Amino acid sequence: MKKYINKKAIVLFILFFNFIICFGQTNHIIAKVNNQIITSGDLEKYSQMILNKNNKQILTTEDQVQEEALNRLIEDKLILEEAKKEGIEAPQSWLENKIEQLALAGSDREAFYDSLKEQGVTISYLKNRLSQQYLMKEIIDRKVKAEISVLPGKIEQFYKENRKEFQSPALVDFVIAKGKDKKMLEGISTFIEKEGIKKAEEKYNSQLSEINTSLGRLQEPLSEALKSLKDKEHLIKKIDDLYYLIYRKKVNPSQALTLSEAQDKVYKYLWQKQFSERFNDWVDSLKKDAVIEIYSFANSQNN
Repeated sequence: MKKYINKKAIVLFILFFNFIICFGQTNHIIAKVNNQIITSGDLEKYSQMILNKNNKQILTTEDQVQEEALNRLIEDKLILEEAKKEGIEAPQSWLENKIEQLALAGSDREAFYDSLKEQGVTISYLKNRLSQQYLMKEIIDRKVKAEISVLPGKIEQFYKENRKEFQSPALVDFVIAKGKDKKMLEGISTFIEKEGIKKAEEKYNSQLSEINTSLGRLQEPLSEALKSLKDKEHLIKKIDDLYYLIYRKKVNPSQALTLSEAQDKVYKYLWQKQFSERFNDWVDSLKKDAVIEIYSFANSQNN
């Protein structure tokens, strides 16, 4: 099993770099960004990457996906160009460590390098792509993340204005037993009906387990079963190949979180909000100062 997982990790890594290899292949020009070209090959591969990564998004039409892909390609080129203007370079030690991490991720160094060779990916080319990744992260850190400041007063103000949004999840306390022997579970069920759950837990302590958690953390068949029950009710339900005896003790309703309990969540929300706003403003300013020419890409998939 371990070998299978390692090979799978290498295959996924190579699929990612298949996109990188094709990124830049010449078909016909879709756009120019400060004299840097974007080809139909670039657009097609980036569009596929978006579909693979965000298959649940509401990007339903080919034109929507291509428009999103083209916009990201333009932004990437502008961001990389800005990083180069700032004189940012990826440290050689960082590149070596990154490649080492990728090689060790599959626990089979030789297989990793063999797979690169099979796909025509040289170490020099890999370093170049990783260097671009470093440049983009570094310039975003400098131009966007460094400008973000979430003050304690803002956290408290947002919490007070949106107090109802910060609730702990409702927790369900239930007892469960599972197995392939339905008759055994029926015997426990009968005992519960006669003697009650407390005595059943004492008598069948090796079969029964008590769980306290939110419904959202449970598998759907189990959460649906618990929703169908009232407190102190139980049932036997088959899920996949096993039978489950499920006894619902009680549901503890959600509680309002205090400021100290909610502040991490508020901070993350306000930080992300600031990041999105600053990033979009920064990229918009790069676009405003750039010379961007966009040509028709409606027929790019046909080439």
